[in-house]
Amino acid sequence: MAITYCNTTTDLTNAYSKIEEYKSYRVIDSWSVHSGSVYKSFQTGNVEMIFDDGSQLTEDSAIPTGAGTFYYDSDLDILYVWLSDSSDPANSTMEAGVDWDACKLACRNDAGAF
Repeated sequence: MAITYCNTTTDLTNAYSKIEEYKSYRVIDSWSVHSGSVYKSFQTGNVEMIFDDGSQLTEDSAIPTGAGTFYYDSDLDILYVWLSDSSDPANSTMEAGVDWDACKLACRNDAGAF
């Protein structure tokens, strides 16, 4: 009998209370100025999301042209960010990872497929 999960947060948490430990965000701490308020970090690995002291930045389709955005160039493995306050990301805790809600949704869908 398959278990149907309806809510990616509460149902998965009820099934496994430590699910949030698997976010596996990693700290990005090597930054250099790209241009103006845009900073870059090399060899970060795939970045789907980035957080500045816990606040999520918005993904841009190219090198950021506005505050609060990021762009990951997968061909060159370079992450570009323009923080909301235009500060140096070296002075913040910058964490990168996958879209956690999408990851939980995929887990829920996979579990329901059995």
